[in-house]
Amino acid sequence: MSERERVRAERERIERLLGADGGALAGLDPLGADELHALRRQLARALGAHDGDVLDRLVALGEKLPGPLAASLAQRLLGARLGARAVERMRPQAAVGLAGRVAPGFLADLAVTLDPERVGEALDAVDPALLGDVAEVLAERGDWTTMGGLLDHLRDDHVLVAHARVGEEAVARALARCHDPERVERIVATVAGHSC
Repeated sequence: MSERERVRAERERIERLLGADGGALAGLDPLGADELHALRRQLARALGAHDGDVLDRLVALGEKLPGPLAASLAQRLLGARLGARAVERMRPQAAVGLAGRVAPGFLADLAVTLDPERVGEALDAVDPALLGDVAEVLAERGDWTTMGGLLDHLRDDHVLVAHARVGEEAVARALARCHDPERVERIVATVAGHSC
């Protein structure tokens, strides 16, 4: 994975986070991938802080509602961008419960702007088959940037399920968009070791 690919992936994540058109922030490309990664994390925190009180109230309300109703409202009223910010503020158990009640397509939509580092505990607890469903949706969309961002943070067994569902070529395309080169090496070794 080249530095240029890592820069492109981080810039795309920033564009998605801000709702900007693809390529709109190409002026950021001279920065390094690590600088763009840090910028994206700062932007995500700032956006979360800006809407924090409202999101905290939505999350508290959602946790008092029956699970199916909360899932339906999340999909219909919040949308993906606001929904992702809300998920980042949820208790991990509540986020996992919600994930099991919404369509994989909506989870893929959430993943576009979701900060996987903020929901690591929930990602660890999600059913691997559900993550496989999300990987399939992302692969069908050709969204290697989002899939790469998730691969950076998924457990090895989740990665193996995603690999089994979408195939080696899709995972390779997503790995080119991962942030952490050491994680890429570990995923390649895990998949290779499992294939033997």
